[in-house]
Amino acid sequence: MGFFSKLFGKKEKPQAVNKFGIMAENQDKRVPAELNAAMYMLDEAFENDEQFLTLSLEKALYDGVYFVQAARVPDGMISVELGIEHANGTKLVEKLTDEVTCAKIMMHFLDTAKVEDIESYTLVRMCSI
Repeated sequence: MGFFSKLFGKKEKPQAVNKFGIMAENQDKRVPAELNAAMYMLDEAFENDEQFLTLSLEKALYDGVYFVQAARVPDGMISVELGIEHANGTKLVEKLTDEVTCAKIMMHFLDTAKVEDIESYTLVRMCSI
């Protein structure tokens, strides 16, 4: 039984096409983000430290967010990262969550193309070489 079956108790009806054109991507594939496919890919990311799930828009619709990505980190938590477009470039922010919170963030983005509480994410510093 997968994580979402445990969390929600039943499978949702599959969506043929999501209304925002969100794509789901992991190491193996990139597909339109139908609910069941996204749930399966997130299950894989929760179970395998080498997997991830990225839900992405062709262009940001709300608050500059054009992708949400989730992956397990070594301490067992889930890192949720947001790509946010600004007039002067793009920034990457993240926060550590548990599986339930991560699932809620991803499914909310899939349903609305929005992310709540963006101010709770911290800037990811990139090193320059």
